[in-house]
Amino acid sequence: MNNLIYVFILISICNLFAVSKKSLNLEICSKVLLMPTLFLSFAFVTSNKMLLAVGLFYTLGDALLLSRKFPCFMAGAISFLIGHIFYYTQLVQYINWSYLPFAVLAGILFLVYYWHIIFKDKRILNYLELLYIVFVDMLFVLSFAAGSTVMTLGAYLFAFSDILVVKSKNDESVDNSDFKIMFTYILGNFTLLYGQFLMLK
Repeated sequence: MNNLIYVFILISICNLFAVSKKSLNLEICSKVLLMPTLFLSFAFVTSNKMLLAVGLFYTLGDALLLSRKFPCFMAGAISFLIGHIFYYTQLVQYINWSYLPFAVLAGILFLVYYWHIIFKDKRILNYLELLYIVFVDMLFVLSFAAGSTVMTLGAYLFAFSDILVVKSKNDESVDNSDFKIMFTYILGNFTLLYGQFLMLK
């Protein structure tokens, strides 16, 4: 890691403060800088086209999701989906095939939990949300299959963040949802990259 990580930490604190205080201008400025500063904090990312693409599409997704309008929300979700696909191609190289069956089982259990606890209203939009959760679940499966506890934790936090997004959209009574979403999103992305950094040492 390089010194840019301190900038990322500062921006993360600013973003969480902005979300908690409903400071829209600070939230916008800080959110679009989160992923660029995080990804560029790791030297191995700068020479990896797949991870650079992940950072780019996650940043675009963050920017689009700042809008509350449905077309922007869908465009943001699609941007994240593309970023996830690039991440898959990166994580596949770490797979330990002896862990893969257990990783798939863990991924299935995660989806079963989502289906029974959150997926209640069988509308078309909810099926689209389910499809997105399947894509996020793949990050969890691949991280688990790599045998990295740190990466698995990161992927789980990322998935949990997206589940909170779905829950907050379907249930406005969820307390402090925006803060929880961003906290788990930031920590999840950092932990995913840090896990790869440890594996490459």
